[in-house]
Amino acid sequence: MKSSKRISSVVAAVAVILSMSACSAAGNAAESSTGALTPNSVVRVGAAAGPPFMILDSSTGQWTSFSAELAKKFGTYAHVKIEFVPTSFTTIVAGLQSNKYDIIQPINATAERKQAVDFSNGVSAAGAMFFVPAGSKFTKLSDLNKSSVTIATITGSAEEAATKQLLPNATLRSLPNASVATLATEVTSGRSDVMVDSSYLAPAVKNQFALNSIPDYATTPNGIDPVQIAFAVRKGDSTLLNALNKFIASEKSSGDLTKLADSTLTVANSLKG
Repeated sequence: MKSSKRISSVVAAVAVILSMSACSAAGNAAESSTGALTPNSVVRVGAAAGPPFMILDSSTGQWTSFSAELAKKFGTYAHVKIEFVPTSFTTIVAGLQSNKYDIIQPINATAERKQAVDFSNGVSAAGAMFFVPAGSKFTKLSDLNKSSVTIATITGSAEEAATKQLLPNATLRSLPNASVATLATEVTSGRSDVMVDSSYLAPAVKNQFALNSIPDYATTPNGIDPVQIAFAVRKGDSTLLNALNKFIASEKSSGDLTKLADSTLTVANSLKG
């Protein structure tokens, strides 16, 4: 009888452990018992406005452009429902870690971010680019590495991190959720000497605000220390990561990824938001 009770106790304990494990696996609503994405489940996407990649249409409240359309296409490919969750670049990684969403829109896959999240294969690439007024005394990167030089940047952006590493002596003027127009105005108004942003924005910044790039976009279109731009998932979420990588491979092989980039990563979209 005692032996029977002990066996019953062991069975009960094992059942509790299995139940806890099942609950843990169910933390990702998109994962099925087979390790694949469950059809029609919801995948939440952390979304932060960052033209030309991610644009929030103020009139409709809809997310548009490259990153948004790519996320929507992933939803169709994986047979899941995409739900955008607004966030900012300042908290976008922390929001993923705290389960506010399941994936992050394509962002710069920096070494620092790789320590906190897992990245998919790249969907694009870009580096830091510094912009100064035409005729500026600043002509090369070394000219900017002085405490007397103020550089306008977006708080929490990859370009801010790159500037801290490349130009440790410069003075940073970090602006939360700033648009490219806001950064450009910093320079044209004289509040900052330089602005830094993604190399993708170089043609728009030059055409719209008459700011020249360091380095020259004509010879260095991907900017300084270009990094891959990719989706991010929580550490260890192999289900979503594998699904994203299969989707990205399909988009690349079909040529659809290039077509989407050509139609959305434009000068016009760079100046929105």
